[in-house]
Amino acid sequence: NHIFERDGQAILVGWNNAKTREQLYLGDDVKMCDVWGNVSIVETIVDNSFREQVIEFSEEPVIVTGLNLPIARWRISFQLANYENQVPGAARFKLKGVFSNGFDQAVVGNLELFAPELIHNDSVKKTFDLPARQDVELPIDLNLRPDASTGKQMITAIFDIQAGTQYRFRVFNPMYIGAQDIEVELSYEVDPDGNLVIRQDLVNNTNRT
Repeated sequence: NHIFERDGQAILVGWNNAKTREQLYLGDDVKMCDVWGNVSIVETIVDNSFREQVIEFSEEPVIVTGLNLPIARWRISFQLANYENQVPGAARFKLKGVFSNGFDQAVVGNLELFAPELIHNDSVKKTFDLPARQDVELPIDLNLRPDASTGKQMITAIFDIQAGTQYRFRVFNPMYIGAQDIEVELSYEVDPDGNLVIRQDLVNNTNRT
């Protein structure tokens, strides 16, 4: 997907090799059309207090207009950094939430990292107060669960901000735990005799044996 900005307006052009549905907050006046100009309705739903649009992508490109430009800037800029080679059960460590205030005004708010299967006590929250168009590297203390799996994990970054209007939106961001070439996947089940069986699978992401 690609976002283009012109004269204070933002347009998203997106497609995917396989048919897929994306759910995210894009704005309050979102419209969609295909490359031939045929307009279709953009579904808006409320999911756990998040007001989001549902966009269906396929091999045929779609054009989405009416995006909230500051939120689009904010979403594109977000990433997690400075956490390489952390392992489950490690002592509290610091990572950085890297993002930009996409608004042409100061904003206050908080960032919550939510991942119940990864983060001790489910989530961690950090507040911020940013000048207009400010880039930030927000330090965050994080504890991993001792039973968290290694490898690629998905973190939900939840932003609650006040910029004249209250905005609440989420960004999904991958995070790699441990060495990226080997993943450990843990699973649990109870066998027919009532015993707890713990399964540990090693996934080799390299071409080495």
